[in-house]
Amino acid sequence: IADRDWSSDVCSSDLVGVRQPDNAIAQALIYAADVPLAAPSANISGHPSPTTAQHVIDDLNGKVDIILAGPDCEMGIESTIVDLTGDDVVITRPGAITAEQLEEVIPRKVYVVPREDLL
Repeated sequence: IADRDWSSDVCSSDLVGVRQPDNAIAQALIYAADVPLAAPSANISGHPSPTTAQHVIDDLNGKVDIILAGPDCEMGIESTIVDLTGDDVVITRPGAITAEQLEEVIPRKVYVVPREDLL
């Protein structure tokens, strides 16, 4: 799926999330590191998704060791969170990647759980 310009999280409360950024600088860093990287989201939970390096600095300055600055993002839409731990493919947080887009690369029905069902 990541080969299709995909940026998403795969997680559940007791599992690890995996993100494939849609940013050439971040992708180059991941490739150069040649090991998995652990990094936070570029914003504090509940804050708007940043679209500029300055937004990230304003939100995270002093809370992280490094901020990777690059060109502005095209959109500030949250990552789609997909749960693949069970028999069904379930979007637990809708974001930039839709169920229909996932169904193009996963030959199965993708379900979307309403946010209120997760609370």
